[in-house]
Amino acid sequence: MVTIVLLHAERHIAHLSAKEGLFEDANGAHVELKGCNWFGFNVNNGTGMLTGMWGHNNSGKNALSMDFKTIVLRMKLLGFNTVRLPFSFQVLWEKTFQSCQQPMTAIPDSKDVYKSCVPDEVYNKFLGNDGHNSIEDRLIYVVHYFIDNGFYVILENHLSQEKNGDRDGTIIPNSFGNAATSGKDFWARRWKDLVYNITMKGGGGSPVYGPSGNIYADYLIVDLLNEPDALTRWSKTPSTMVSWDGLSEYYFAAMDEVNQVSPTTMFLVEGVQLWEKKGNATVFSTVATGGLGSCNWGDDFADGSQSFFDQLLTKSYKDQVALSPHVYPPSCGSNRKLSERIQLWLDSFGKKCCPPGFTASNGSMHVFPICIGETGSKCLANAGSNEFTTADPGDPPVMEAFKKFLKDTALGTARGRTFTSLLWWSWANSPDSGALTAGDKDNGTFKTINFPKIEWMCDAVGLKPWYKSLG
Repeated sequence: MVTIVLLHAERHIAHLSAKEGLFEDANGAHVELKGCNWFGFNVNNGTGMLTGMWGHNNSGKNALSMDFKTIVLRMKLLGFNTVRLPFSFQVLWEKTFQSCQQPMTAIPDSKDVYKSCVPDEVYNKFLGNDGHNSIEDRLIYVVHYFIDNGFYVILENHLSQEKNGDRDGTIIPNSFGNAATSGKDFWARRWKDLVYNITMKGGGGSPVYGPSGNIYADYLIVDLLNEPDALTRWSKTPSTMVSWDGLSEYYFAAMDEVNQVSPTTMFLVEGVQLWEKKGNATVFSTVATGGLGSCNWGDDFADGSQSFFDQLLTKSYKDQVALSPHVYPPSCGSNRKLSERIQLWLDSFGKKCCPPGFTASNGSMHVFPICIGETGSKCLANAGSNEFTTADPGDPPVMEAFKKFLKDTALGTARGRTFTSLLWWSWANSPDSGALTAGDKDNGTFKTINFPKIEWMCDAVGLKPWYKSLG
């Protein structure tokens, strides 16, 4: 006899909004977003699925790394309630992609998966091509599956690194194929179309309603544009997007469009730091407040942002916007002094997300919620793994300082608030920041959890994996 254990995640009464800088559901309960990134829909390699599942015919893999439903269960067992899914519009419009089905093999008993988890007799039985006419259809299925299982889903528009072309086959003038480079109106309409398709076509063509409304709208979070300051590295990117003035036009165009079709959906915005040429190199500018510049892409909310935030506070959706910086150690960002990093975290986004918050030009105050959209390092890995031994020696002190910053002990000065929403980059296949699943230790099969990274999240933001609750 097989025992099936059903895990019921606590489902908040949606939808999310912000009050005094905290995420809240419709009943006013505090919500913390904890989880990871899982990329794949931003890479045009013909598979049309999340990374780690691409080589689905490789030997040595089993349901721990290959069955989508089992992986979602593992994430839930680790205490995650949020997943961030990078995508490119160009990839979504592709109509050729792979089935992810293959015969099942046994799941070994393991600390990081409940031994009564039993997949279908075929991995990903539901992820054939039947009923999916494009990669967008598959993404919608994935989003719905996560939400149906109690997750918040952050969709994040990422650079496509393979193929150009829009829905009609017109070549977009950018070697990295980002729809945003075709202009803000085109890009904003694509966001509107995608959110409509996700929120209004569930359940066989009609919205799916929960206790407070459409659950796909309520549990969907839109991260408008990934690391917009990094776009300046690509020579064909319009120069209007490399400052807050230019970026503001894009942000408001997209938020206005999406809010029309999904008025309860939450938005995340990332910062933009100017770049400058030094010889043949393109480096972070140091024009930000205090001359500190930026440490990572997407982390500067100080330099030139006043007008954006002033305008945002006039919008009806102002309480549905959170800041989402990316914070990395030296191995994935600039090699700045630790004291400069901490000061940047405070000045750029920390002070806007703690009382009294941002001061508008008219004197009003507003505290923004914050979700760290990306962080990670190889220095937190299973002992003896290749990932651990190749970590940057400058990473450990930065990751320790960042943990203290999140817990309100940075510089020995009480900030009055902890930051508890954070997403690791990424679930699998991250050669620079280090993934939550160890690809190098088990021949690239992404089966083994890197528990030092999970423990870091437990200490930094209060993650509660299943094994912690067993006493």
